[in-house]
Order: sequence, then structure tokens, then C-alpha cells
Amino acid sequence: MRPSGVPIRRPNGQRKAPNEEAPSYGPCRKLDYELELAVWVGPGNALGKPIPIGEAGGHLFGLGLFNDWSARDIQQWESQPLGPFLGKSFGSTVSPWIITPEALAPFRVAQPVRPAGDPHPLPHLWDDADQREGPSTLRSKPS
Repeated sequence: MRPSGVPIRRPNGQRKAPNEEAPSYGPCRKLDYELELAVWVGPGNALGKPIPIGEAGGHLFGLGLFNDWSARDIQQWESQPLGPFLGKSFGSTVSPWIITPEALAPFRVAQPVRPAGDPHPLPHLWDDADQREGPSTLRSKPS
């Protein structure tokens, strides 16, 4: 993992486009990244002990942005027939900014009403305060 702003080197690897007769080796032609959510965990929990959803906010330090870089053409060739190597995950970058739960608290909103017929979440994923006040990840202390 590297911080944002540090260059990512375009990887070299084996690739074979559908219209090519044989594989070739060279720089990735289909470089992309997936924008994802980084979650910075605080105190955590004892091994094997679940954290109730209503207390999850008390275990999170903050949120940020995370990029998972992929060499799609190398990944495509690696997966069939060779098996998965590192074309999918050759690099990751993370934003240097961490947004705390306190900074997000003013934007907390109640959960939308569940559509008729929508299955009720399992008990370990349901919290009345979460439904009424918004995600526990935006509360600085467990309810």
C-alpha cells in the first residue's frame, strides 16, 4: 500500500488480447483502479467475539478513500489458463486524509423505510438506533 501522490508503476506482464494469436510480454494496456472505502479500525474486539452492529461506531476511528489498482489485460490472461497471480492487485493507494465519525455526525440520517416484502435483516445486522438515527459508523460512541 502506498499513500496518494506516490507514483504507481505500470506493470509489465504477459497478456493476450482476444484478437491476438499468441501472448506477448510488455506494459499493461488496460490499467484501471477501483475507488473503495477505507475503514480505519480503532480498539477492535477479542478474537472470535462479534461486535454488535449498534456498537460498531465505537470501534471505528475514521473513513477514507482507497484505490485498488488492476492490470486488467494481464489479469485476464493470468486467470485463464494460468491461474490468479498479481495482475488484479499489483498496487493500492490510500488517501492521507482520515474523516472522523465526529466530522460525519452532522450528516447522519435515518435509514429509509424498507420496501414491502423486503426481508428483515438478521438480528446481528439490525439496530433500532441505527434505523432511527443513521449508521452507527457515524456515531462517535456506541448507543
